[in-house]
Amino acid sequence: MASDIMAFVKFNDGSFASLLKEGASLSGTADEFQTGGVGLNQVSGVSIGQAYSGKTAVAAHVVCIKDGTVTTPGTGDGFSYGYFLGPDGKIICLVQGGGGSSSGLSPLAKPVMMQTGVTF
Repeated sequence: MASDIMAFVKFNDGSFASLLKEGASLSGTADEFQTGGVGLNQVSGVSIGQAYSGKTAVAAHVVCIKDGTVTTPGTGDGFSYGYFLGPDGKIICLVQGGGGSSSGLSPLAKPVMMQTGVTF
């Protein structure tokens, strides 16, 4: 089964990134969210580190869409967690999921500096 997943990342300068993974797997396999979004002033289909090199991520939020419905993070087949992966293949920082009462962007446990090779 697959879902569309959107992620929004806030940087310390107040700017945002919109990430998208269409047809993401719900089977527990890892999928990269790349830049995306119709009508947004950003390049689509590239890794966040390349698209926003030099910026520092401070918060993130993820929304899962399955079977035409919006699911809040952490409920049912929705989002559980994600992470920023460094160029060396190591996890830099987790992005937590939330329950039905979650709202807004969750602060990251630590800031993540964007550079080529960083993925979400």
